[in-house]
Amino acid sequence: MKTFLIMSCLVFNTYFSFAQNVVRAEYFIDTDNGFGNNHQVDFSSSPDNIFPFSIDLAGYLPGFHDLYIRVKDDQGKWSQTTSSRIEITTTSTNVIQAEYFLDTDLGFGNNHQILLPASPDNIFSLPVDLAGYEPGYHDLYIRTKDDQGKWSQTTTRRIEIEKAATQVISAEYFFNTDPGFGNAYQVPFTPLPDGTFSFNIPFDNIPDSVNTLYFRVKDSINKRWSQTQWLRDTVVTSLATDSIWSHVATWSNHKIPDSNTIVILRHIVYVDIMNAICRSLAAIGPALPAQPAEKLRVYQNMLLKITGH
Repeated sequence: MKTFLIMSCLVFNTYFSFAQNVVRAEYFIDTDNGFGNNHQVDFSSSPDNIFPFSIDLAGYLPGFHDLYIRVKDDQGKWSQTTSSRIEITTTSTNVIQAEYFLDTDLGFGNNHQILLPASPDNIFSLPVDLAGYEPGYHDLYIRTKDDQGKWSQTTTRRIEIEKAATQVISAEYFFNTDPGFGNAYQVPFTPLPDGTFSFNIPFDNIPDSVNTLYFRVKDSINKRWSQTQWLRDTVVTSLATDSIWSHVATWSNHKIPDSNTIVILRHIVYVDIMNAICRSLAAIGPALPAQPAEKLRVYQNMLLKITGH
């Protein structure tokens, strides 16, 4: 099995995942030429938001280098630049040993050994024995050794161990500004057998602007809040009476809704184009979308169902 940490060829494949609508991606090694001026990545989105790409290593001397990557979304904003330490070698090597440890390093070759099955894509699973570790945050480390007797760099990931059988006992959401844990809008909910639930957001809680919706939950055992999830700039409201769907002035974000937009109608809006779409739509009182010859497509795939009270 060829190592995934030590590279010996001029081009290697790597993977990058994203959560937003990415329209551009680029990478560079060691030296940044400026946003948009580095090696462009040819990619296409996939259902799991992961895309592979190849990196040209021609011209780089053997040794350690820093690989950087960043992406730009459809709003023209660049992501943070992420980096990974890589090593370029001149000979082909194979991984013959791998090990991991949590928090404390017992020395090269003395930690938990990893079974290395034959894998054509050089990927192997890593079952981690958590027995004896207390709930809370821990650092997971992994490294490999090649057939030349050389160990790779030790990579690390932050993990959290929780007590078993946790349940959600509290949930809350807010728009734009975080009021602090436990101080946001509280969510009444009844979980389904699979642990999922839906809830209603009163219209009065939705500001008349372009909004980012945030959501988090608290478990029953550790009494800890989850990471705060968010839907950036997706909840928009109509601004004026007798407005036109295809006019940007109709919408609080000054953009025509697309398949990711949650639309809140506070006024009558005339649907004047054939390709009018939105992710979810709700209307306050008589503010229903007028339906002339054109049609409105609504994608009902929201995790959160937004309705009025």
